[in-house]
Amino acid sequence: TTKNWTEDQPVDRLCEGPHRLLCMQTGPGAPLPPSFQGGAMAFVTSPGGDGALSQWLEAGGEEGLAAADSVCRLRANAAGLPAADSFVAFLSDLSGEDGVDAIDRLTLDGPWIRTDGIRIAQSKADLVDGTLDAPLNVDEFGTFYSNWPAWTGTTTDGLATGADCVGWNVGNDGAQGTLGESR
Repeated sequence: TTKNWTEDQPVDRLCEGPHRLLCMQTGPGAPLPPSFQGGAMAFVTSPGGDGALSQWLEAGGEEGLAAADSVCRLRANAAGLPAADSFVAFLSDLSGEDGVDAIDRLTLDGPWIRTDGIRIAQSKADLVDGTLDAPLNVDEFGTFYSNWPAWTGTTTDGLATGADCVGWNVGNDGAQGTLGESR
């Protein structure tokens, strides 16, 4: 159940589906309660949307990766997670001059835990070795999901596929984006 979390199949999907984002802290937050394992938090967003990520924000204004990061931070804040402003979306984007791989957006080398305290990966290398320690199937509030697709634009090794809904700005017109499975 931990395979394919960044790329569910070699065929990319149209950018018009209501899919989620995978959100990861880039650094450690405040100390967690003793019942939790140590690490930065990760979750799949409870709301979903199409590949035009700016449409997920009520106020709009931001586009692409900036919009995705804002969604993750807003969701972390809504759930009362520590250091909500340190979350980013686990997305790759090759649309601009400075393309970026999802794995390179993470400044911490791990570990990462779900919002329920279960570790999903010990390190960046563990995050992209093909399987997670536990599935990333828990949202920001601790609710479990079974097989919810999430936008990644990323292969199993954390690198960009090039299918990124035109820089995460297009949710229709045949644009494609790579999905992972949060199961």
